[in-house]
Amino acid sequence: YVAIDAYRCIQDFVLLLPPPKQVTKSYENEPLGYGSVCSINSDCQHNTIYLECLHGTCVCLDGYVPLGKHLCFNMRGQESSTIINLPSSTTSTHYPINNEVIKSLGKLGNTCTNDYFCRRTVSQSHCYNGQCTCMNGFIPIDQYTCMQNMNEETTPQLTTIPIDYKSLLGGKCLTKRNCHTSTAVCLDSVCSCPKGYFPVDDWSCLQVPESSDEELIETTSIITTTATSTFSTTTIFRWWPWSPTPTTRHTSLYIKNAFRVRCLLNRQCASMDKNSHCTLFGRCICNHGYQLETTNRGQHCIQRIINENDCD
Repeated sequence: YVAIDAYRCIQDFVLLLPPPKQVTKSYENEPLGYGSVCSINSDCQHNTIYLECLHGTCVCLDGYVPLGKHLCFNMRGQESSTIINLPSSTTSTHYPINNEVIKSLGKLGNTCTNDYFCRRTVSQSHCYNGQCTCMNGFIPIDQYTCMQNMNEETTPQLTTIPIDYKSLLGGKCLTKRNCHTSTAVCLDSVCSCPKGYFPVDDWSCLQVPESSDEELIETTSIITTTATSTFSTTTIFRWWPWSPTPTTRHTSLYIKNAFRVRCLLNRQCASMDKNSHCTLFGRCICNHGYQLETTNRGQHCIQRIINENDCD
């Protein structure tokens, strides 16, 4: 194989000098894609124009990497462009993939064709048997973390860790004293939440509710008055078994800015809206200075406009 750019390797056909390959109608049942045999560029461009025929093989254009057989992602991050003249005489729109989508592509357990997206999302990971997995000597802590396996024979058992060293959840430890979280325990040389608790973020463990059944929590009724009518609304939210039990049932202050989804970690909320975070009662809410806006496109946090009446 020979390298044609920073992202692509193709088989070296120069020494073989094969006869020109003819693409017949037998390929019409399944459109050609990345890695397919071709003779001209148009053979590869049934679904995207970001493929080209190079030495008889369909490959992504320079600056693009394959995300599948019929999808090439622009690594240069250019603006979205509309493709009008496709061989199939159809119109297609290409949308650039943002960082959150790239991160989701490389989560541990996701399918993959190369190491790039695995390594970009999770350090010490690679693509093995078609899935993003931790490298040898590392174990998965969650979908985004690979931690060195302290119990592996190739790793010295007596690791030098200062007695006053403090680790967040998922960090290395020798004893419980090395864990920053007061309720955490040192399990297999990793700071973890104890049985009956679950992690909210990298430094907090919350107790699992005693009841294993779903709990219905009713919020305070809100009275809305208009020029023509007055009506009240009552909202019911369903709490999942593993969700933290709130200290009070009057959560209207938080519910006002809360998304409809539940959360355990801040990054779950940030993946939906960068201006939100996960609260102790397991709901994504907008950050301070932002308010929740619900539209046909979904829920988003927008910056709150401060009026003169809001100031002291």
